[in-house]
Amino acid sequence: MRLKKTHKICIIFISLLIVLLPNQAFRETVLEVFVVPVQPSNQVDLRNSKTADAGSQTNGEIIKKSIGSSDLHELKTSMMKTSSDSTDTYEQKLSGWERAALVRFRCQEVFGEGGDTQTNLHYPFEKRIFLANTEKIAYCAIAKAFSSNMKRIFLYLSDSSHSAVDLRGDNGPLQQIHYPHQQNFWKNGSVLDHLPREEQDRVMETYFKFIFVRDPLKKVISAYRDKFYGQSDDIFHAYFRNTIAAAMCRDIERYKQEFSAPSYLMEGDIDCTRQPVFIGLQTFLAWVVLVPLESKNDSNRNDNPHWAPSLPLCRICSSSVKFDFVGHFEEGDGDTKDILDHAKWDFPFPNVNDTQFDTVLSDKEKEDFTEQVNDLSSEFVSELNNALAVERYILGYTDLKPG
Repeated sequence: MRLKKTHKICIIFISLLIVLLPNQAFRETVLEVFVVPVQPSNQVDLRNSKTADAGSQTNGEIIKKSIGSSDLHELKTSMMKTSSDSTDTYEQKLSGWERAALVRFRCQEVFGEGGDTQTNLHYPFEKRIFLANTEKIAYCAIAKAFSSNMKRIFLYLSDSSHSAVDLRGDNGPLQQIHYPHQQNFWKNGSVLDHLPREEQDRVMETYFKFIFVRDPLKKVISAYRDKFYGQSDDIFHAYFRNTIAAAMCRDIERYKQEFSAPSYLMEGDIDCTRQPVFIGLQTFLAWVVLVPLESKNDSNRNDNPHWAPSLPLCRICSSSVKFDFVGHFEEGDGDTKDILDHAKWDFPFPNVNDTQFDTVLSDKEKEDFTEQVNDLSSEFVSELNNALAVERYILGYTDLKPG
């Protein structure tokens, strides 16, 4: 059927929206997420940036579905949501249970019946599964997606003398757990790795299993800001900024000399002579996302769970692991409340900051970080999202199936 003249005008108008709307959204989401000053900008929207072809397909599909409607306002609203929401409109309406079903379907769609057999060898799956045995709940921790505060709940309740009733009100006891990551803090039987193999299989088959995930690119940027930027007296973070960053810096320089490195890596800022060393955001993103793990010398540090892919960390697409609930970090209180309600834990989700990082970031450091984010070109962000396309698709951050 031929389009009417008014419909053609609508398509032209919408095409302009596609180009113009993402720019301001970039500053309002990426920089705002990492607590830096928000100023007007003409940068690309990190959340929905894809290759030009991918982006036009996604928006084109919405236009195709909506063009039959005579309500132009409805069509504009659909375009606005696609440009500004942290996830595509379809997935954002899903509950954690529905999202888990979508993830299972997409895992099989991408990897087939056998699933994905990849795993993170340096950070074993069994050490990432934390158990609430009274409630028969298993949680797989993915860094930069509520993991510290979720671990605080599980760690506190792993002590038989503690009760969920203690946490009603202001979560006072959880405020006292400053570092919930050390394995020897956990009571026996509260981590999957504590159990014999047969018991592990029983738990993974019968317990309610959940994870929280985060947009892959935002997860990596959050890891950079938290572990590689600014100053902190915290020993754990000082270790990242000194030992781990120094090893990564040396490996990047070696790789650039021995291989044909991506242009974004060659052009990025890096200084291994400084104390501590400096690795710019573009360099870090190019190294972590675009350079294959097998090309890196110290894969332990370069596959750290704070920036490593989430799929192998929690065996999300393994045929032997089926999660019942997949929460999105971006959904905030909605998904965390669903987990608390399911467990019948009548207390608010904790909001404890590990290091009070923002209080030690100077105004100059905030400005520097803002400038680094703004300097990321739309082409570079598109290439990063292309490299992360499989994970973004499976976890429900785009409807566009990777090629």
